[in-house]
Amino acid sequence: MLTLNNTSKESDDNPAQLRNSYAETELLFSKGSDYFNNLLLGIENAKTSIELESYIFKYDSVGRRFVDALVAATGRGVAVRVLIDGIGSAKDGKLITSLLSSQGIVSRIYHPLPWQINHYRWAIKQGSLIGRLVFFAKAINQRDHRKLCIVDNNTLWTGSLNICRQHLSVADGGEGWRDFGIRISDKRVVEAKLTFETIWQAKNRLLAKNKLRLIFSNLSPFTRRRKYRFITRKMEHAQHRIWITNAYFAPSSTFINSIKKACRRGVEVRLLVPSRSDVFLFRSLTASYYRELIVAGVSISEFPTIFLHAKALIIDDFYLLGSTNFNHRSFLHDLELDVTLSSKKSQTTLEKQFIIDCNKATKVTAERLENQGWAAYIAWLPRLLRYWL
Repeated sequence: MLTLNNTSKESDDNPAQLRNSYAETELLFSKGSDYFNNLLLGIENAKTSIELESYIFKYDSVGRRFVDALVAATGRGVAVRVLIDGIGSAKDGKLITSLLSSQGIVSRIYHPLPWQINHYRWAIKQGSLIGRLVFFAKAINQRDHRKLCIVDNNTLWTGSLNICRQHLSVADGGEGWRDFGIRISDKRVVEAKLTFETIWQAKNRLLAKNKLRLIFSNLSPFTRRRKYRFITRKMEHAQHRIWITNAYFAPSSTFINSIKKACRRGVEVRLLVPSRSDVFLFRSLTASYYRELIVAGVSISEFPTIFLHAKALIIDDFYLLGSTNFNHRSFLHDLELDVTLSSKKSQTTLEKQFIIDCNKATKVTAERLENQGWAAYIAWLPRLLRYWL
């Protein structure tokens, strides 16, 4: 089992160690244990404030470590706020918010399930019981899928990792999910903090157009459409490559057509997806796109054994990673957060990891699809459910 580092004591004994760990303004992680340990280092050395937002927050070996670190930060006088999702954290949400609240930590649940009335007191949306019941019934399909932590208003951790042990290696007691996380300490932190405040205060905020070059969020229908258009236009203007790593690939016809057009222009298009999924029918849903993409010239690889949960995109010299899946839920319903990579080191690391993962993966061929016979021709059936998956 993983023993997360006691980073507070180490940094107290050697302050230079903490300073050196923050020498880079952008640091990319591809291992869950490295990401969690670095984030805990930040939390345990916070001076003024912590904002933590996670779709899934479980009270498991990882979650307990984070609860302890947040409680300890509060004991040092740090202002701590925690926001979790009503569905993603449905299992342990009440327990975690109760524990944190009892220690003076302000905790909230984003859109509790309508029948989870005992969660309503932590809901962002306030009002009468009947009013909240009606609201949550209407908003049940919109989730807060973001994963972020902001410490002292100057450092941001984000990516595709929730607060749970699934992202750890099997040797560390997890399930070996492949993910990307990133730590940032530049002007993007300010924009991420503004998006957190917007959700926390239950307001809509239209980010200025140029902000899309810093972070990608989607806190309103307008910003969701703009984010989607930005990415599809990037693909439409790609000159050399489009490399996609995505856990839940089931995009719209517009997205697929942009990929096909890129192939016709001679752009190298590579798609890396998981060979299995934690969501019922999703692997079949993704497979329903294989035939037309392979015919168009897309190279498709399935990551073996462990679950590929990462979400990353490289278009020429544009690098993006975060929480967004290439499916209808992420683009139409859920709140997401993605960031562009600005340092050459992290860009190179992402490229190398993509190649490493593809080399471990199994390539999907036209011959394989032909050998599946009739099953390959009815693979489109799961698309009937794609708006809810």
